[in-house]
Amino acid sequence: SNNKSYPEYGTTPLPTSDTMPAPLCKLNAQNFLKQYNDSIKIVGSTKKPLVFFYRYDFAVKRGIALIYARRYVRMSGDNIEKKTNQLIEHKQEFIRQMIDRVYEDYSEKINKLKTQKAKVKKADDFELSFAPFIDEISQENIEYINQITERLRQGVI
Repeated sequence: SNNKSYPEYGTTPLPTSDTMPAPLCKLNAQNFLKQYNDSIKIVGSTKKPLVFFYRYDFAVKRGIALIYARRYVRMSGDNIEKKTNQLIEHKQEFIRQMIDRVYEDYSEKINKLKTQKAKVKKADDFELSFAPFIDEISQENIEYINQITERLRQGVI
């Protein structure tokens, strides 16, 4: 392992066997692992930016805690360190995939609307759904969101 540290996430490692009996430490790690795996699934499937960013951060924090916990708890399964590093290094690609899912979702909703005014409002809602997370989104992905919003507004879906 490369003993990478993750200061930007300020993650508290799992309680260790020094502070907690081993069975509890193991149980805690199992819970973290389940939460980690659930969050990764959601990051790859949700059509809601709010859910995506919440679960993305949660998955990264759980992943980092599990990386630290390996000193105290044996874990089987996928390489958590590799998966967590990919999650961090490819964040913008995960965001791009989520933007595409949100776009498909909004396209379907807009197609069902009758008036131009309602369609434009729904396109505005698409753009606004990303606003709280703009600091986490690359310039390239922001431009992509803007292009899609224009396409939605013009009804070219």
